[in-house]
Amino acid sequence: MSGGASAIFSLPLSQKNWRDAVRSFLCTEKRTVFAVKVSIERRDGSIVANESWTNDERNNADLADGIAEWIELRSESRDDLDTTITVSGKLTK
Repeated sequence: MSGGASAIFSLPLSQKNWRDAVRSFLCTEKRTVFAVKVSIERRDGSIVANESWTNDERNNADLADGIAEWIELRSESRDDLDTTITVSGKLTK
């Protein structure tokens, strides 16, 4: 479970360097533990895929690379899709 969003990043997957943008965005997060929600949407707003992660056992660069790979696999190299990445604090039980 995660707290309120502290950062939201949206970008079109038609952008040539979207993988670098994802990495740059996530690598700037300073919290030790945080949650990430990623969704891939069509331009009409319909959701293609979504998933959530925490960085509990990975560094930010590894998490960013894994998320970029996940986006690539689910976007089927289509450039008519956008992705939104939401970072939030992770609540402990």
